[in-house]
Amino acid sequence: MAQQETPTAQIMNLVTHSDYCTIEQLVAECPDLTWIQVFIEINRLRRDGLVSLTLKQPGYYVVSLVAQPKMAQVAVA
Repeated sequence: MAQQETPTAQIMNLVTHSDYCTIEQLVAECPDLTWIQVFIEINRLRRDGLVSLTLKQPGYYVVSLVAQPKMAQVAVA
């Protein structure tokens, strides 16, 4: 039996292999997750600095991968 991916892995895999995607596209691509589960995970990933949310028009947000996550940035003296 195949092991199921975590919500984080599912979403990061989709966002990584796409220039950008909407929350609705992520929900459609993750049928085992509810809309709120996807939203909560995107919010956590955004706070962790791994993805960004961009408002394109009222009610239409695009999720994209952050090129260099905050956790990986190193201060140069």
